[in-house]
Amino acid sequence: MSSFLKTLCVVVLVSGLGAGVALAASGAGTGSGTVAAKAGSGDGYEDFNPANKQEQVNAPLFVTIAYSLIWLVPLVYLIGLWRRQARLTAEVAAMRRDLGLADEATKKR
Repeated sequence: MSSFLKTLCVVVLVSGLGAGVALAASGAGTGSGTVAAKAGSGDGYEDFNPANKQEQVNAPLFVTIAYSLIWLVPLVYLIGLWRRQARLTAEVAAMRRDLGLADEATKKR
């Protein structure tokens, strides 16, 4: 893997993990920004009450997972393209060598 791709992988992983750590450290999942739903009320929702800890969503976890996937999916795609390009380049070089065109290809460079 090229040094660029290695660096890109490290940056994505560190930024994704850093976002999760920052959200957890800020206390975003401790009830200060969560929504509690209470079954049985008229429309199914009630005003936010920090004392009500029933059925709270762990939003920082979901944000971290989504952020990581948003970066991971294109990264995996780009790595696949990079590997396919390397394979095709090797195949073209082998074909040129088999056809005796290797000398012409190196002279153009």
